[in-house]
Amino acid sequence: NPLFFPNIDNIIKNYIKEMITHSDIPDLQKQLETAYQVPYSFALGIYISTIESIILNWIDHDFTEEPEEIARYITSIVRI
Repeated sequence: NPLFFPNIDNIIKNYIKEMITHSDIPDLQKQLETAYQVPYSFALGIYISTIESIILNWIDHDFTEEPEEIARYITSIVRI
């Protein structure tokens, strides 16, 4: 499989974290803490893991869905 990367989970997780923490989401920390009712570091982890799970599932299924469809899934599940 040409897409095999032993550390793909960490690559994706770090990328998502960078994108989220450097995004223009207003009051990210407060929104995450309010949404998940846990401190920011836990809430951020939940948020990242949810997005990562969708992406890894997409990869596992050989990118069957279009990227736009995956983006819609992410948008509908993580509403922050």
